[in-house]
Amino acid sequence: MMAPMSGVRMRDVQASLDLVGAATGFAMDVLASSADGADGGNLVLKFFAHPDLDAFRRTQLEPHFHKVHVDKPKESRKESSEAYWVCLGYRGQGHT
Repeated sequence: MMAPMSGVRMRDVQASLDLVGAATGFAMDVLASSADGADGGNLVLKFFAHPDLDAFRRTQLEPHFHKVHVDKPKESRKESSEAYWVCLGYRGQGHT
C-alpha cells in the first residue's frame, strides 16, 4: 500500500512513515517468530527514502528481524526515491 502522492515532500514522507509504521505494527501482531530469526515471518514494505525513514529502519525493523535488506527494483525510475525493505526472519517483539 502507498498513500497518494501530493508532491509536497514533507507530507509524502510523513504519509510513507505513517503507513510503514502501521504495517509494521500489524505484522508484529500476526507474524510467527523464531528465536534464531531463521524461520520467523517476513515483511516487505515500500517507502520513499528520507533520513526519518532510515531511523525507523534502525529502531523499528532491525531489532526485530534477522535481516533487513533495501531493494530498489531496476524498473523504478532512477530519479525516484522509492525503494523496498525486505525484512526476513521475524524474531518477535521482545527481541532487541
